[in-house]
Amino acid sequence: MADLPSRQELFDRWRDGALTTPGTRISAREIDREGSDLNLQGAAMSLMGEEIVRRMARALAGVFEDTSEGDALDRVVFDRKGLPRLPISPSVGAVQLVRPTFAAGAGTIPGGDPGTGPPSPTRIRTNRGIVYSLTENAIFGATTLSVTADVQAELAGLAQEVDELQSWSFVDTPFDETITIANAAETAGASDEEADPNDKSRAKAFFPTIRRGTLGAIEFGFASTPGIASVSVIEVIAAGTGLPACFVQGFILDALDQGNETLAARGLLNQLEFRCAGIPVQAIAGTPQFVNVDFVGTSFDTSIVLDTSQAADDVRSFIVAALLNQRPGQILQRATIIAAAKNVPGFVIEDSDLVEPAGALIPASSDIAFRTLREKIQVR
Repeated sequence: MADLPSRQELFDRWRDGALTTPGTRISAREIDREGSDLNLQGAAMSLMGEEIVRRMARALAGVFEDTSEGDALDRVVFDRKGLPRLPISPSVGAVQLVRPTFAAGAGTIPGGDPGTGPPSPTRIRTNRGIVYSLTENAIFGATTLSVTADVQAELAGLAQEVDELQSWSFVDTPFDETITIANAAETAGASDEEADPNDKSRAKAFFPTIRRGTLGAIEFGFASTPGIASVSVIEVIAAGTGLPACFVQGFILDALDQGNETLAARGLLNQLEFRCAGIPVQAIAGTPQFVNVDFVGTSFDTSIVLDTSQAADDVRSFIVAALLNQRPGQILQRATIIAAAKNVPGFVIEDSDLVEPAGALIPASSDIAFRTLREKIQVR
């Protein structure tokens, strides 16, 4: 911290004190001579002082949200607002259990929360060795050929999410060994332990959203759900009247821009503490659709831009960030991309320079959220 003394300042203060003490006959030249007894004594004192100052600086930084980190940030936020850091969370999803015939008759594949039992939840795994457990019983009647069951990863963390249409096998043999496993949709909802910047940002939103039932509070409730990383909340307006339809929709994605109905259910359960009683909230899990962005004929004002390569990278960063604010089901307008690109000083662009997308992009369904990647953006 700028207002705390450095080691050199501590040494200088010790030097001044030694030279200005009445009745002493200490030579300033001797203090400044490297390796002398007085020089070593002053260096040792300033080194000890520097360590004390460093510990004071860490202690001071640990009492404020903006400057604290790690365990200190946990203590500050929980002590003042009662908000714990979002923990590492497991991925969730659903699988389809299918058998070719019902020759084996009726039976149940046990499910439940991981680690419960007996009987223990049935485990399944992908060809990459990622293990999931059935979180509910899969009950096959005498003539049932297909059952859908919710599943949850045995281990938490982003590395445990799987894409759709994976190859699966049973870890625990089911009553009918002809049953196969498929997942039509990707799993979602996994997260690593909340990083300091996100923890600080969420903590700052606590007091403005402490009044329950507001759109901000509902959004805060979704954002406080383990596994949900991106949230956009809107109040549905009745067609024709323009008045609120007493209905709220929340669009959610996890840290990998994925979402599914199981993650949505997790978010809705957390809404019991945030939504207004009697007002329904719908959670819609988004699906990302990555788009290409191509500029042709642009230029940089060299009186402003010294490094055109860095400026082009800045253009890509602004566009990626702008599309992260697109909620599922929202039309992507060309103006959104152009306005983001114009945030870079010295980037000379006309509307006609954006050749892709050629027009507004309309999502094929309400769960589509338009996104882009840096490598999909061309600046020429």
